[in-house]
Amino acid sequence: MLQKVPQKKKPVGRMVSTQLFVGGIPNDVTQDEIVKLFSGYGKLKKLVMPMEKGRNRGFAFVTYESCDSANAVFDDLKNVRIRAKEVDLKVGRQGNEQGKTG
Repeated sequence: MLQKVPQKKKPVGRMVSTQLFVGGIPNDVTQDEIVKLFSGYGKLKKLVMPMEKGRNRGFAFVTYESCDSANAVFDDLKNVRIRAKEVDLKVGRQGNEQGKTG
């Protein structure tokens, strides 16, 4: 499921957000799979993965309890593939209070 691809660029600086935007997720990936992948980097506060007709919409917001955990993910998984599809990690915006926790 998970495959690292050659790093295109190193992240600059450290994030001050505990939330990550994960884009380009294959539509058949479940919330449990995302929790399993991202929980290895720290305690998840919440996961928001919009669904439509029983499938995800291709993106999720993963929120950690600490910035250190979010930074670790950003550094390690900056260029990663899920089921042969490269996903896009970006710093997320805080504020959405709904979602699944890990």
